[in-house]
Amino acid sequence: MARTTAALWVLLAALAAAAAALVGPMPRSPYAVDPWEASVRLSVAAREAEALLTPGPADGAGSAALAPNQTQFYITMRDGVQLWTVISVPRGEGPFPTVLHRTPYGTGSWEGNADFFNKYGFAYVTQDQRGAQLSTGNGTVQWTFWRADGQDHFDTHAWIAAQPWSNGRVYLYGGSADGITIYTASQFQPPQLNGIAAVVPSGELHATTYQGGAYRVALISWWLTLNGFGYVEPDLFAHEAFDPWWDTIQLRGKQDRCTFPGVHFGGWWDIFANETISAFHLYQDESTDPRCKGQHYLVLDAHGHCGGGDYAFPPTARSGIATDLMVYIFRTQEGLPVSPVLQTRVANTKPITFYVMGPNNTQYGDFWTTLSSWPAYTPRPYYLQADGALTPAPPTSSATPPRTYAYDPAAPVRTVGGPELLLRCGPRDQAAALGRDDVLQFTSAAFTEPTPIVGPIKALLYVSTDRNDTDFTVKLMDRYPDGRFFLVADGIVRLRWRDGPLEAHPAVPGQVYNITVDLWPTAYVIEPGHAISVAVSSSNFPRFSVNRNSGWPMAAEEDGPVYVAENSVYVDATRPSQIILPVVTFDDIPDNFRP
Repeated sequence: MARTTAALWVLLAALAAAAAALVGPMPRSPYAVDPWEASVRLSVAAREAEALLTPGPADGAGSAALAPNQTQFYITMRDGVQLWTVISVPRGEGPFPTVLHRTPYGTGSWEGNADFFNKYGFAYVTQDQRGAQLSTGNGTVQWTFWRADGQDHFDTHAWIAAQPWSNGRVYLYGGSADGITIYTASQFQPPQLNGIAAVVPSGELHATTYQGGAYRVALISWWLTLNGFGYVEPDLFAHEAFDPWWDTIQLRGKQDRCTFPGVHFGGWWDIFANETISAFHLYQDESTDPRCKGQHYLVLDAHGHCGGGDYAFPPTARSGIATDLMVYIFRTQEGLPVSPVLQTRVANTKPITFYVMGPNNTQYGDFWTTLSSWPAYTPRPYYLQADGALTPAPPTSSATPPRTYAYDPAAPVRTVGGPELLLRCGPRDQAAALGRDDVLQFTSAAFTEPTPIVGPIKALLYVSTDRNDTDFTVKLMDRYPDGRFFLVADGIVRLRWRDGPLEAHPAVPGQVYNITVDLWPTAYVIEPGHAISVAVSSSNFPRFSVNRNSGWPMAAEEDGPVYVAENSVYVDATRPSQIILPVVTFDDIPDNFRP
């Protein structure tokens, strides 16, 4: 929450300061490491890819002693804006295909990429986004929250194709903020675009900014401020609804403009996990062009941007396969040879490859599977009971009263873990966020068999409030045998956006609503002796903005009132609130891939 009344601001600022203290000193960039290193370290992946390729004159690998030709200057876009661009061209006889990488972080952060791509026969072009770093026009050009990126991609592609060292074909590579630019490019259909490698990106920025209708403070607001883009935030508030302002940064609905293959890399605990998976499916399954449809790969490790939770993920939770796929796609698109080893590795990699997680020191998780499609799961509901139990059987009485609590915006539940960037992320013990009067908790009996869940997790809640708006948050936790509760997944619904992002619908006080809370997909094994637990509340700050229960829009929030809400969750036979797990068998997810 960026703006609020003075008294509430003091309380929320204190909470934010406490959360920031958990993170430690903020780096100049939001990353302690660069975006690729936060997912698949390029330096390591490059060595792996090098080992799989057979260097020689025919494949353009060349000698490491042949330094590339590098130049740097401004390129002028169609509207006169100049973008700072650095070009590295391999020595030797061209023309060459080009890998383009666009970033808000500065071109100097990516010098290792030039060496990598040049070595394998590609020119490498890196460019500061419009309004970022050296592309600011001496401060006169502002960053556009990626909204101008598609147009700038189109113009930059055309410029590259006109250069004497270029063969006219362009490939895109980038991670995180840089990966987002990739999904904007295809919407403008630059004819030179021939393949992509998108690392921990989002292609649906409204869904990223307003998850379940709630503003993602720690991700969006903090990142904008840290990178000097805070002036964008009023625009985000003015366009809280999904309206045409978001069109150029929304991939969905434009998947038929894809004419190229690609690889999409993400992580189960990544800030953009849901949108990365969505982008892959839009290209792979919903595109109609045969150059795109069926020509994409999805790779999901445990991490994404997240290095781990209260425990470190095993070393096997990482893989270099995304780099292997990128090298393979880019080179084969150019008709360049790859080694038999790489050919075999890619042949053994199916379109969907992911890591299956488990609890700390897991006995049944910690393996990779590669599949042609997502496994068909069995939706298994667990019902919230009035006594705090969580059971496979629904409630039997229609007279059971709801579970009711008072939610005070001045005392929100503190964020502990989850898919975050600037907060401590990942699977963390929820002790600090439980045991409150405004947190309802429901816990199952211990499982007797290992139970893998792969797919989307949804909570179907029957709820009401005495205000015209409030939030409902849901956490799925793994209760360890020692009594600790570790986060598995979480989600939120801002009640006025319960019907979708197009238009807000204020709640009628006292009316019961059936809402669906999306906790995002996962791949996780619930082990024998462990139980599952669900926590329902109305805040998770600073992961999400605090709902003041006023129904006022974000753009006018500072002038609005603050109310304590009485919120209810119904747990009777006619209104059976539940969480639905996507249960699969181990045969559905064979341990068939070596990372």
